Amino acid sequence: MTATSEIGPSPVRAFGAALLVVVLAAMPANAAHFNSIVDKYGKTWISISGPIELYNYRRFKHFIDILPPPVAIVGLTLNSTGGSLIEAQIFASIIRGLPGPGIQTYVAEHRECSSACFLIWAAARYRQASPKAYIGVHSISVYGQETLDTNADTIDQARKLAMENVSPAVIGKLTSTTPDGVAWLTTKDLESMHVQIVGSNGAPLPLFAQ
Repeated sequence: MTATSEIGPSPVRAFGAALLVVVLAAMPANAAHFNSIVDKYGKTWISISGPIELYNYRRFKHFIDILPPPVAIVGLTLNSTGGSLIEAQIFASIIRGLPGPGIQTYVAEHRECSSACFLIWAAARYRQASPKAYIGVHSISVYGQETLDTNADTIDQARKLAMENVSPAVIGKLTSTTPDGVAWLTTKDLESMHVQIVGSNGAPLPLFAQ
């Protein structure tokens, strides 16, 4: 992730969930896409796909605000290779502030959540992933370059993640992996974070259209 910034797929399987409603948000080029998805259980999810760019959080907040009442968001599905660290941190704070018993985040089969996207996924109270998802981390940079400031940012981010029950093993991968690489999390890594590994049999979650 770069510190306009970038952080950095763990195999974690698809299940079929009937999508009842899909609403596309308008978006500029090279920006994250937001969709509202109602799954077969009548639960509303927001999907986020594409790069996390500056000011995407404003569109995300607006997208949530204009959902018709009494819609209650139960979770987010993610598919992004990352982008702006600052933006991802704002997304994470919005997620923590959403009403309800606890937002879930999910990465589906053959989908990726790496670099800055990891911060958004990790911000949820309940984290889930397909056994064939890709979740990856690396250290912070400015346009791919490490500096004394970005090294300090990496340590600061690691401390914050530790407070959100990200395991020492995963934090170690984040801090030790250079910005030009990606450390993909293993099933063991995910289990160390108490991630629910969601398979294909009756999982109560939506899935991106295949």
